[in-house]
Amino acid sequence: MRDDEFMRIALETAWNGVKQGEAPFGACLVKEGRVVVRVHNVARRSWDITAHAEVQAIRDACRMLKTLDLSDTVLYATCEPCPMCFSASVWASFPGSCTEPGSRMPSGWASGRFRSTRPV
Repeated sequence: MRDDEFMRIALETAWNGVKQGEAPFGACLVKEGRVVVRVHNVARRSWDITAHAEVQAIRDACRMLKTLDLSDTVLYATCEPCPMCFSASVWASFPGSCTEPGSRMPSGWASGRFRSTRPV
């Protein structure tokens, strides 16, 4: 699959969350070309303000893969990360993460660790 296909999965997952009354954010974590986790925000349902899609994806992937090192995975997220999600992504050691096409990233964030899936 290509970046845009994984992003579509993240977007569809975000939409599923919206239908359940959650904020419109989704994430898809991929390892070796296969989807490991697809999640959306669950902050409202879980009464957990930290239950953002990216953090949920990291938590679930670490449990599933039985590791804290996600350096061999890629995280696709439907929006640029908030400071909490960005920090969690850095701690997870992602070599790269993709954000929603067209999202703007502040210059200098993680030395290019995040990139847009928008064609250049």
